[in-house]
Amino acid sequence: VTDFAEGQAIRIDLATGKRETVLDIDGIFDNSAVGPDDTVYSAAFADGAIWAASPSGKTRQVTNSGIIDAGGVAVDAKGSVLLADWFSLKRYTNGKLVRTIYDRFDPPGAGMSGPNTVSVSGANVIITGYFSNVLQVLDATTGAVSQDVRDLKTPTNAIVHGSGIAVAQAGAAGSGGRRAPRLQ
Repeated sequence: VTDFAEGQAIRIDLATGKRETVLDIDGIFDNSAVGPDDTVYSAAFADGAIWAASPSGKTRQVTNSGIIDAGGVAVDAKGSVLLADWFSLKRYTNGKLVRTIYDRFDPPGAGMSGPNTVSVSGANVIITGYFSNVLQVLDATTGAVSQDVRDLKTPTNAIVHGSGIAVAQAGAAGSGGRRAPRLQ
């Protein structure tokens, strides 16, 4: 069984109901398969990698990680590059990946929701996700959510504009979408 949000592959003994975690990563898993030798292979969706756990319990990364679905890109005041990569927000400093924040499918406002775009606002980032219909303001270091807006019409980008946020929406003008949020 694959626990998508927790990044775990779990073996369940159907006779006893006993559960055993065979893979546990920081990222998120999408699918798993079992090979002919009972090795469990799992796709780490937000990392673009395949992981394996042998029957003996030894785990290994089978493929290199990579960029999955590069969306928005932004650069902070220190020169770090931020990349909205579908179900993760990645920070690169001096060309090296130094931090990844994952969408763990938390309830609204409790965690980052799949970013398609990113922009910088001081110590925060603004993300939009057209898949999850969300605009969020996050602490750029911790990923803590300070604003969570879910009633826009398919937000496709957002930037700071004056004391507010200018939002591009795919919904038709006058279609009932919310006015642009103010920065808090």
